[in-house]
Amino acid sequence: MPVATDLVRTGERTLVHPEASLQGYRAVPGALEFGPVDVGDDCVVGEAGVLDVRTRMGDGAQLGHASALRPGVTVPAGEVWHGSPAGPSGSDYRTVTPVGAGRVRRAVYGTVLAALLWAVVSAVLAVVVTVYARFAPQVTALIGAQAGERWWYLGVGVVAVMTLVVLALAVGVAAVLALPRLAGLLVPVDRTFPLYGVRHVAQQVVTGVSNARFLVLLLGDSSFITGYLRGLGYDLGDLHQTGSNFGTQLRQESPRFVHVGRGTMVSDGLRMMNTDLSHDSFRIRPVRLGADNFVGNDVHLPPDARTGDDVLLATKVMVPTDGPVRSGVGLLGSPPMEIPRSGAGPHPNTPATEDERLRRLRSKNRYNASTVLATVLLRAFGAAAALLPVGLSVALWPTWGLWALGPAVFLGPLLLMLWSALLERATLGFRALEPRTASIYDRYFWFHERLWKFYVRPVLGGSPLLVWRNRVAGLTAGRRVFDDGASLPEKSLVTVGDDAVLNAGSVVQCHSLEDGRFESGRSRIGDGACVGVRAFVHHSTEVGDGATLAADSFLLKGEQVGAGEHWGGNPAEPERPGAVDTSGTGDDAGDDFLARVQERFDATDPDATVASLAVLGVLADRMPPAERTALARRLPGELRSRIPVLAEPDAPGPEPAVPDQRSAG
Repeated sequence: MPVATDLVRTGERTLVHPEASLQGYRAVPGALEFGPVDVGDDCVVGEAGVLDVRTRMGDGAQLGHASALRPGVTVPAGEVWHGSPAGPSGSDYRTVTPVGAGRVRRAVYGTVLAALLWAVVSAVLAVVVTVYARFAPQVTALIGAQAGERWWYLGVGVVAVMTLVVLALAVGVAAVLALPRLAGLLVPVDRTFPLYGVRHVAQQVVTGVSNARFLVLLLGDSSFITGYLRGLGYDLGDLHQTGSNFGTQLRQESPRFVHVGRGTMVSDGLRMMNTDLSHDSFRIRPVRLGADNFVGNDVHLPPDARTGDDVLLATKVMVPTDGPVRSGVGLLGSPPMEIPRSGAGPHPNTPATEDERLRRLRSKNRYNASTVLATVLLRAFGAAAALLPVGLSVALWPTWGLWALGPAVFLGPLLLMLWSALLERATLGFRALEPRTASIYDRYFWFHERLWKFYVRPVLGGSPLLVWRNRVAGLTAGRRVFDDGASLPEKSLVTVGDDAVLNAGSVVQCHSLEDGRFESGRSRIGDGACVGVRAFVHHSTEVGDGATLAADSFLLKGEQVGAGEHWGGNPAEPERPGAVDTSGTGDDAGDDFLARVQERFDATDPDATVASLAVLGVLADRMPPAERTALARRLPGELRSRIPVLAEPDAPGPEPAVPDQRSAG
């Protein structure tokens, strides 16, 4: 979703898929940098795509899923690019044809939604007034009661709120299991429907209600998640229960059309992309994940995925939608490259026999059941504590009027933030984590899983309160740290230096889980270092002082970014400073020169064009292969075809090295 909205332009009939990032700004050490993002007419921006500042897509251009445009980069009109950083591609990401839904349909849809919003807000206000009229006198009288009486009433109130939270959770589970199935009956598979109609509303209900984040967080990483997913409509086939089949973050758009093969394990962040979209139509399609797969973090799986059985999908991999069906291999990076399927192998403490595994699985189930119960009760208590300022506001209302809302508006969320941070610390016994390796059937792993149950999504990103909250939860952070909403699941294993920057959507994850083997390690973000938008930093890594990790990059575990270095890409590797513009005042002369060449080419100025192309050809011929390939990717296709050394952009440059498989999970 755009943040600096006046700097972001999307043209007519353009489709921006869910979870794409077009913020119009980014954070750099000591400053916020704003820059335009211009998406032309009839464009497609793929799911989880990142358009950094000063990027542009010409009319009819496409950017694939899990892809990124760096600052100053333009996708020429009509071209298809993918990868991180993106380059020309032969794929097509237009997956459904438009049906011509008109403006009247959109206007009626917006009017109905506005009316529903008005009705809901009116109902909430009516309930607030009714509750105030009913309970305000009792709460006011309680303020003047004896101390013992006050504590008794306070205890009754806390128990009542906790009971209501538990009952609401039970009702919510029933609604989540029933409503998507009923609404899904209106949206048959493999048929195209216009947006902004009854079937579109039904599909939004399916997607919105079935993605109950708290329920997945509560039941994930346990045997209970598989029953819940089957209740939603997942086809899990002949399930092989491991106790950790699915993580605590899982999204889908139509659970009745998701199939997962036997023996597959999924880490956090998988999104099943059931919905094909155009600017005015949609279609639901099945998504299939083969048997014996392992899926890393932050993976987006499209219906056309060309993956079969026994595949490792590494963290942030761009799942291929064309080419042969991959089986028995690993896929890493964006665009994806094949790596060996086998990893570090099972942990030495992995059960040797099936009987031993089942015995430990039963123990894990009992431990996870206690974790679920503790999570519900402690979260309910936190909700009750956060409502205490509401009672104070009600009591002060007759005297202070509207000013009495202050405690409820400010103190309530603050108490909830503090409570959630203390829960993370208390789960660890107010001690810091230490790097460990374990089997998923080790008690230590179950203990570590419990920490994830109390992890909350970043709130108040970009404010000092978020850094303060994370420090309370165990983060070691220096002075003047700017956190725009980074995810830090294991805060006590992370060190962030003075003046460091963590951009929105970035992740510093100090663990990995691959085929039942758990590993954790420390990560350090140095003084003045910058982690870009949606960049992912794995464990046992360091981003050195003054170093930069570009947007949408994936820093493999064990990598060490030296002081002042610039790294980028998926997987990340060293780049020249000019290739990762982070200063906000970078030299755009190269881009201006290419733009002038294109203008001369379009204006058919033969002398100027030939001279410019000759200069480009000489420069390209003297470049190292990797830089020559990068230049070729930045040139429009027509220009590229006129320079022989760049005519085949994929030919120059060495084949990418195959990383150590231990860094892929």
